[in-house]
Amino acid sequence: MDKLEIEKIIRNFLDLSFIGLSFKLPVYTEGDFYIIGVDYEDKIGVSSSNHSVYSLSESILFINSSLNQLLDCLLFFTENFDFQEEYSDTLRLKKLKTIKNHFFKIDTPCLEPNTWWSYILEQVEEGIL
Repeated sequence: MDKLEIEKIIRNFLDLSFIGLSFKLPVYTEGDFYIIGVDYEDKIGVSSSNHSVYSLSESILFINSSLNQLLDCLLFFTENFDFQEEYSDTLRLKKLKTIKNHFFKIDTPCLEPNTWWSYILEQVEEGIL
């Protein structure tokens, strides 16, 4: 996957934001990564070697195994969970289970401990987000 392919994919998702994550054009190269956006102040990059997506700050945090899997996860999450809604604990956990099941089917590694999604889902489960 090269810079032009990545730009073509994210061009259709520039208006998609998720918590602090948003996509930005033009894509540029920084080290081994194509920088595709930000997560608050951290850069989001696609690895040129393995095509996985990472949050880049003082450490490198795995997000998804590919850009397409990231987009799938983001869209599925936003379709199934609204941060503006007040959910009962039971409904919150039910929605979270649905999301985790979908993520497990499409990109199991994104649910492993110490990944970007594991932190997001933990905060959702605890009602922080």
